[in-house]
Amino acid sequence: MSNRIGNPEAKSNCITLKQFDQLADYWLNTLIICSIISVLANSAVIALVLSYKKLRTIPNFFIVNMCASDLLVPIFFLSRYLIFFRYNVVSLFFCKFVAFFLLVSMAVSVQSLLVISVHRFYAVVLPIQARIKKKTSKCTLMIAFIWLFSIAISVPEIIYRNLYSVNSFGKLCLYSLDHQDWIVYHLFLVLALVAVPFVTMSVLYTAIVATLYKLKKQFRNLQTVNIEIRRKRNLRLTRFLIAAVFNFFVFYGVYWIVLILNFGQKTIDYTSCNLIVYYAVTTFPAIYSTINPIMYFAFWKNYRRAFVCTLNACFEYLRPSNRNTCSS
Repeated sequence: MSNRIGNPEAKSNCITLKQFDQLADYWLNTLIICSIISVLANSAVIALVLSYKKLRTIPNFFIVNMCASDLLVPIFFLSRYLIFFRYNVVSLFFCKFVAFFLLVSMAVSVQSLLVISVHRFYAVVLPIQARIKKKTSKCTLMIAFIWLFSIAISVPEIIYRNLYSVNSFGKLCLYSLDHQDWIVYHLFLVLALVAVPFVTMSVLYTAIVATLYKLKKQFRNLQTVNIEIRRKRNLRLTRFLIAAVFNFFVFYGVYWIVLILNFGQKTIDYTSCNLIVYYAVTTFPAIYSTINPIMYFAFWKNYRRAFVCTLNACFEYLRPSNRNTCSS
């Protein structure tokens, strides 16, 4: 990457070009490791849910939907930065489609989390209505709508992104929109994918947690073992989902803030502090797509049990006494 040139007129630089090349290698190695783990972990979650009947629940169907969208990140994200950092080539295809698929992945994830929160609200706060509305056949239609909506709002990334020679040192992938149209488009994205879902999920999970602790007080002195077991299971699931929501908004929230602050950048200075922070934060979607499936195995015993059973079956170490616990 010796053909990368810093801005000679910059008054203050964070690092030298040699140090930037070393950081670029660290970023690439991080992306490669995250991409490998992400593909394996997300594929494992999808395979387990589709293979084991006990895991075929409505929340798990939307978790599979999230895992499928997370697979888009390592496939396109790693390819773009591998070509850019190794060969210093900025491709128009990756300029358009990496941004497109990254926004699709983000939109699918946040909508899936939103649907799960609505489902959990009905299951805990309004259980009678939940029994009436409990139809897994509607999941397919909802998932199809989520993908169609996500693709629709992401199409401008393909139409309005282009490569521009911003100075004598290279090209940047920028929007062809004027400043006002760019603000309107991103204001819509922030409202549709960040603000409204975050507020909605915060209200729903607050009501869920309040209901669960209210049930604890109501049945404290009663011999209702089944209700208490169900309440604790719902509480564990709720804690996991809150952690998943927090994880999403931390990584994608910081990513979007930095992305918006870097709008209109007209120079390429590879020793600039802003550019270093920008490239570091661009790894956040890959890190999120890696952490997300790992959380499922860390929080949910059923996933771990199904995974262990699958390994035992693959290596033929399954004992006869465990056949019933590992049945699909």
